[in-house]
Amino acid sequence: ASSLNIYGLECYDNKNCAMITRVGLRDAYLRVTHDGGYDWYSAVVDTLVTIYDSLGNWVQEVRPRRFWSLSVPTEDFAIAGCDSGYYFISTDGLKNWELKKMDMDQIISHSVFFDGKIGIMGNMTELYVTFDGTESFEEITPEFSNIGGNWFFENLFWASAKTFYITGYDLESDSLFFFRSQDSGRTFERMAYLEHRIRDMYFLDEDLGFAVGGNQYAHGSSWYFKAIYKTTNGGKDWELKLRNGDLPRERLKKVQFIDEQNGIAYGDRWGNLWETSDGGET
Repeated sequence: ASSLNIYGLECYDNKNCAMITRVGLRDAYLRVTHDGGYDWYSAVVDTLVTIYDSLGNWVQEVRPRRFWSLSVPTEDFAIAGCDSGYYFISTDGLKNWELKKMDMDQIISHSVFFDGKIGIMGNMTELYVTFDGTESFEEITPEFSNIGGNWFFENLFWASAKTFYITGYDLESDSLFFFRSQDSGRTFERMAYLEHRIRDMYFLDEDLGFAVGGNQYAHGSSWYFKAIYKTTNGGKDWELKLRNGDLPRERLKKVQFIDEQNGIAYGDRWGNLWETSDGGET
């Protein structure tokens, strides 16, 4: 039996959320709740289809469009990226979803929107920006020839309608790279080196932001440190506020704030939840 894997969960308020899931290679589901998670229904279902000829002989299998990325910035806009350049959009509070396609055939592993108009979509090596809710796209893939030959984008984070951050990883040097654009991707600048690999960021404005993640204890280890960084100057400098190797030995994967003082950071396992009420100082 195949297990159900959750690949994304996003909400536009405390009751309305979308979740993308996959069951092996057979089924893909986009599920929605309107009551804070008590009840869920499948808004989009795509399943494996087996095709036979007129004699009943197997011809081929058509695999479902698997979901890879999800962004729900507002009630009026949500997007889920799939295989082969396909994506689904909802503009009515997650109720109805329309299938569309980009002019590319790769997995859409990144769908990160600032609002219902401005967003970035792409895969691990190509990025595209839209300013009209995916009606048109402009490629903004940075020139990273000086990094190495085996790199990929890991995460994208918006700080404002024009400013966003990219983190990536170079397998050859086993190192993180970190860039910022302040003009919607037309130019990029390389930011300060961070010791720990970043999994998520959260900016309250263009200056104040937080980043979480963590490195392995050693190369190849299944144990990780937990790390939290804070910046007060738009990512030019980062101060390490937490480096913890206690149980559970997993990195942090998500950080969120409700105001400048109060926020949380967490990972996948029970017990890996951290809270601050002093702006991330402790």
